[in-house]
Amino acid sequence: MKIITPQNVKIFSSAFHGVLAGVVVLALLVMISYGYTHELLILWGASVACGSYFGWLLGSWYVPIKGERLYFEPYVVTPIISLLSALVSGLLFMFTTEVTASAQNMFNLGSIFGGGIFIGLYAFVLTLPVTAIAGATVALYLYKFGGYQNQL
Repeated sequence: MKIITPQNVKIFSSAFHGVLAGVVVLALLVMISYGYTHELLILWGASVACGSYFGWLLGSWYVPIKGERLYFEPYVVTPIISLLSALVSGLLFMFTTEVTASAQNMFNLGSIFGGGIFIGLYAFVLTLPVTAIAGATVALYLYKFGGYQNQL
């Protein structure tokens, strides 16, 4: 019996990317953090939620469409999900930080978008080696044990 099938690959992808985001972002926060704040907890939660959502959304890239042959899709889907998750999480983090720090609900949208994109890209670049290795490992696992030898 195969653990990962075309029917449950989206659920597997969602769980895998949620756990990957949780572990990687937690390690990143421990490495660069200088104290506990509520915003960091929100950043971690947003990262897990975004990783799970984009993992579910793009999870079908791990299996071939009938009659097609996969070449690079299973290997790049994890870094793509990581990039999207990092960008959205960075924007949510900056929005939360700006709203909680602003007086009288007057906040600067330019700093939210600029800072959020910068934080997201910075986190993506820092975690790219881990996500690339994890993505290649999952793709090779599917090739070896997922029954997709003819397609990958």
